[in-house]
Amino acid sequence: MNPPRTPCFCRACRRGLLYTVCRLNRMQTKRHDNLVAVRLFSGEDLHGSLSEACSGHGVEAAVVLSGLGQLKDFELGYFRQKGDYCPQHFADAHELVSLTGTISRQDGEYVFHLHATLTDRDKRAVGGHLIRGTVQVTNEIVLLETGMKITRRIDEKTGLKGLFLEGDEAPGRRPTGFAGEVSPREGDRARLKWYFSTHWVVIALLCVGPLALPLVWLHPRYKIVTKLAVTLIVIAVAAVCWHYTKGLYDELLRQLNELNL
Repeated sequence: MNPPRTPCFCRACRRGLLYTVCRLNRMQTKRHDNLVAVRLFSGEDLHGSLSEACSGHGVEAAVVLSGLGQLKDFELGYFRQKGDYCPQHFADAHELVSLTGTISRQDGEYVFHLHATLTDRDKRAVGGHLIRGTVQVTNEIVLLETGMKITRRIDEKTGLKGLFLEGDEAPGRRPTGFAGEVSPREGDRARLKWYFSTHWVVIALLCVGPLALPLVWLHPRYKIVTKLAVTLIVIAVAAVCWHYTKGLYDELLRQLNELNL
């Protein structure tokens, strides 16, 4: 859990002035599709703040793509045996040059497996399993949410709390995208051919009607429900247009016959 944040009792805040400025030391986070960006400020607990960010965005499992900034009062570990990570404490601030790992929700709480590389002022590097850490100056972290269900439990052979990939995708998550389209995943991130662009598909359907349906059925991102719905609508509209067109043609022939033309 996140430690309680220390309230600001500065004179400006007591007077109701500069309230926004005094809140600038709080975590900032924003999401776009499956990417979650997190900005942490001095004094924040790294693990607790990341838990708060993941919970706020409904993330069940994520991969740490990148992390940089500074940490102080942190512990690094080296796994030796069950329950023994040989923790080593570092009080002074170090530059965070690399942060990798995974985050997953399990039994209502987030489980972290993070590795970090940090350097001191003399550019000497230390690294290992990041047990805990406090932000110094700033941390800039980017997470990639994944739909995989990640479980961690003790491996009887090694005593390590290892990662197990089990079950279906994380509950409550579905591919994001526009209505009728599936998010481009697993190799479908390549740019679509120009004739599969939505506006070209619509233009083709308006111009040639059912003859453009192959563009719908061959589209790599449309779901089957969308393809069936578009097909039924196009066929229904084409049938109505044919009915009225045939009626107009028959009426034209009747009037020409009356004029003996």
